[in-house]
Amino acid sequence: MKVRYAPPAVVQARVLAVLGVVGVGIWVLYTGVVLWGLVIAVGGLVWGVLMLAGVAASQARRDQWGASQLCLSCTKRWQP
Repeated sequence: MKVRYAPPAVVQARVLAVLGVVGVGIWVLYTGVVLWGLVIAVGGLVWGVLMLAGVAASQARRDQWGASQLCLSCTKRWQP
């Protein structure tokens, strides 16, 4: 019963991991392997954008859950 009415899970952003990947890409780019450095850095940036989209979607689900009301007679959730 608790699981049914529990708030949605929050997705955590791994910002340091993304910055680390981008940093490694820039380091590889600086050491001379230009193509691999670009691929790693751009891959890290794309990963960061996708992660931020997931966090925004998670927060939107949580906001929608917070705005809903619980009917005590039929135990269904509805939006006012």
